[in-house]
Amino acid sequence: MSLQLMHISEMRAGSPSSRILESISLLEREGLRVPVTIILSTKGIGGTAAGTNSPSEITKVLGGRLDPERGYKITVIADEEAGLKGNEMGAVPSYQAERGEIVPRLISQMLGELCASNKIPAGSRAVIIIQETVIPKLAGAAFTKNPVDGSDELIIEATLSQSDSVGKESAATMRWVLKKGSWIERTQTNELWVLPVINQVARDAKAIARRIKEPLSLEWAYDGESLVWLRSKQISSIGTVDIYSNKLSKERMPGIVKPLVWSISIPLVNDAWRRLFTDLIGPNPLDSSKFTKLFYYRAYFNMGVVGNVFELLGMPRESLEMIVGESSGRFRPRFKPSPKLLAFLPRVFIFFFQHFLTFRKTEEFLKEQEVRYRPFHPSRIAKMGGEEALTAVRELFRINGEAAYYIIINQLKRGIFTASIKYMMKYNKIHESKLSDALAGGHIEEIDPQKALGALNCEFNRLDQGARDKILEGGYRALETHPELMGFRSSVSEFMSKFGHLSDSGNDFSIPHWHENPDLVLKMIISSSQQRTNVPKTNPLFQIKNSFQRGLAHYLVKKTERAMKIADRVTFTFTYGTSLFRDAFLRLGSILVSKGMLESPDDVFYLYIRELSEAIRTPGPSGIYREKVISRKLEIEQFRNLELPEVIYGDLPLPVASKKYSANRLKGIATSRGYAEGIARVTRGVADFSRVKEGDIVVIPYSDVAWTPILAKAGAIVSESGGLLSHCSVVAREFGIPAVVGVKDAMSIRDGAKVAVDAYSGVVMMLD
Repeated sequence: MSLQLMHISEMRAGSPSSRILESISLLEREGLRVPVTIILSTKGIGGTAAGTNSPSEITKVLGGRLDPERGYKITVIADEEAGLKGNEMGAVPSYQAERGEIVPRLISQMLGELCASNKIPAGSRAVIIIQETVIPKLAGAAFTKNPVDGSDELIIEATLSQSDSVGKESAATMRWVLKKGSWIERTQTNELWVLPVINQVARDAKAIARRIKEPLSLEWAYDGESLVWLRSKQISSIGTVDIYSNKLSKERMPGIVKPLVWSISIPLVNDAWRRLFTDLIGPNPLDSSKFTKLFYYRAYFNMGVVGNVFELLGMPRESLEMIVGESSGRFRPRFKPSPKLLAFLPRVFIFFFQHFLTFRKTEEFLKEQEVRYRPFHPSRIAKMGGEEALTAVRELFRINGEAAYYIIINQLKRGIFTASIKYMMKYNKIHESKLSDALAGGHIEEIDPQKALGALNCEFNRLDQGARDKILEGGYRALETHPELMGFRSSVSEFMSKFGHLSDSGNDFSIPHWHENPDLVLKMIISSSQQRTNVPKTNPLFQIKNSFQRGLAHYLVKKTERAMKIADRVTFTFTYGTSLFRDAFLRLGSILVSKGMLESPDDVFYLYIRELSEAIRTPGPSGIYREKVISRKLEIEQFRNLELPEVIYGDLPLPVASKKYSANRLKGIATSRGYAEGIARVTRGVADFSRVKEGDIVVIPYSDVAWTPILAKAGAIVSESGGLLSHCSVVAREFGIPAVVGVKDAMSIRDGAKVAVDAYSGVVMMLD
């Protein structure tokens, strides 16, 4: 068979050997050191009658290009047209030659084995790649983008050679992550020479990434003298795995999500997001059912789907979490317009004009929505039959879908306007702790339950001692049975008519509303504290000396405060609309109880909407629905204390472990500065409100408008979820209460423990 030296340019494009060699050539063209690589081409192999080249013939062709004392790796790759099936490194294993002098003999042996295998037809061609072996002190790979989620960060992994790592802790794989020019993750090592090598890897990899434009994985080795680049390969897996995050859902749909809530609330929000994306980019193939996934009865948002849309518009993939205040820190991505954005600019401008330059559409919606809800008053729902109640649910879904859309619009608007205020403060060197002073007028007292509870508390304290004792002993029933309490009862009833639809979570209609437990509301009134008097403060933005900037500040503050108020009104309206679902479903649950299908009306929340519809239309009693409810209740209890990660990759359920409290020091994000020590009062819902005393360290899983009464009493707030724009963070800044949010395992803090909250560094410490 013939044998000759060849150049990579002579390789047939697309062949396995050309892909391997092109990856080496790419690195060499970038001016990087690569291993010495020699290519031989042989023709006429294959078939049992084929001869093979002798070691002396091969030595002659190589012409002294090999160093006799160096090691070499030899790979033989048969032409893919020969029909061989193997990986891209070839159907014949690679051989390692410890010294260059034995390379010809090994090549002759490998070709002989290939011919003798009878796996390829006669006359086929093979390529022999001879690559100088690098004996590394340190070797690894660099990824120019996160290969899992596509994040714009450089990841470097490395392992010390056996001779350098025997008996050392650093023998394991080490990892460094570089983002926006800073190391956000790095392995500490006692080998002082390692870090300079890693820095060189980072510099070279970044230079390659700037020129190649495609995400690459780069193999490298350090031989004790210099860095050698072995191979490059495009990362093709980015975007193929769905990435789910509970960062947003922990704030808006926290904890266990029952089947019926999943059937209604999640599609409601998902459809609203799809409508928003359609407004921005036009008709699209987005499937709103894939926006969210349930893991162990917890909601996770598919950030890959949402990120793709934002990226298409030239915005960071993390834009959603950034806008609503869930993403913070020095590595927040910046807006980088994409050329593709030009195609969508007309739609974007129309959308911006309709929703961001004016509040007219939202104000019209609020007026119309009040009228739309009138036919669904709880007193009417209570008299509906099964089919009529199902029709009411469908209509409520349509009406509340409109509300969900306007919630998203106004949350985005509030976030963008608030960001503009923060930017102006930063530009004028005004500390962000002054944000609450700059936006002091962004609050609506009429829809604030804390103000109403404070007023009722004053009215309660004005009653004579005898009247107060009757209420304390008899609860809400005392208001109904004692005529002298009629005036106070009227005030409480007025409060219930306005705020009785509130619950622990405005999105979860399976949770009882305040009006369902009047005794609990009465306890809230009695234990409520007086409104803290806020001394009017000068807006720091209005003190800017530059007249143009000061005028712009007045405009932006006015717009932002109005955006905040309207966003709160839309949320309050949506919460009322969501509460009507509960009335309709409890009515359907009562019908199923009367048919012998459920034990209790509340059991209806453990059925999916499709199952509920089937049950209502089933003429006779059936035990199958009771069994489903029992099974799901057991499952939920089994999963209740599971500790789930913030991010889940892929669609398969992951193995999880029960939550265990073991730390004396927890870390989170400081959102309202200060320091406080006190007794931890772990608060899971409204039922715990009366236990909170003035100055307690209030520990919460999340926050909702209904939580305001206890937040206002807190000495400090610790939340397991949230960000800078979470409700508890806003309340904390307004009242000057220290707050740390996003504290993992905060709810594992022992109730009654003495706790210190450092809301400067975001640390929560257990003191006993």
